[in-house]
Amino acid sequence: MKVGDLEVGMMITPIKNKWTDKRMNFNLHDLEMTGIDSKSGDEIFKNTLVCDITSHMRPEHPSIGIYMGSKKSDYWMNGVKTHHHILVGNSLAKISGYEFRWIEPVK
Repeated sequence: MKVGDLEVGMMITPIKNKWTDKRMNFNLHDLEMTGIDSKSGDEIFKNTLVCDITSHMRPEHPSIGIYMGSKKSDYWMNGVKTHHHILVGNSLAKISGYEFRWIEPVK
């Protein structure tokens, strides 16, 4: 799936792994993002909940998420400052646009 195909409120799920024929999973975890303070020039850090896609079974993580849109940030996450947001279970997590190649709309 391409980022341009997403719509706010769209239900999404990880794709099936073509080698194992098993559905991949959302993986929620904490990540420290980095940025630069505009006044002092010092590096600053911020912890946030992020989501990526894994082929490892994670039964505690839901298999369906809801796309909530994107937002530009002053912090870097996985090399980008545009962070997409998805609601997975009762958690709102940031996700990189690179991960959408492993996601498809719920049918």
